[in-house]
Amino acid sequence: MSRITKKAFIIGTLLTPLLIGGFIFLQVKTMTYKDDNFKNIAVLDESGILKQAPTNQKNIHFTLTSEGLESVKKQVIAKKYNGACKGRMNTMLFPGHVDTCTPELLQETRKAAREIGVRVQIHA
Repeated sequence: MSRITKKAFIIGTLLTPLLIGGFIFLQVKTMTYKDDNFKNIAVLDESGILKQAPTNQKNIHFTLTSEGLESVKKQVIAKKYNGACKGRMNTMLFPGHVDTCTPELLQETRKAAREIGVRVQIHA
């Protein structure tokens, strides 16, 4: 009985449900967040594996291209993608997975990113 009257027990008993409720609220808020910014995504497929672009969604438009990296770089520089929407849109080069890319492709991707001033993302 002496433990129940300690200050730490009483505070913990009151705070624990509040913290759990706060975490649940945060998760629900994060899961229901809607981003209304329009995204224009260029999918460069030099291999020809993709037959069509991914399905467009409400705020996301996919453009499948096989024109080559130089063409996409020019479009990024011309702000078709990077800096579009009054600067709210940023471009990233995404070569895919490490195990499906040649070392040459990865090197060219990094070189292109430096030239046009964008970031690179890759799945390991």
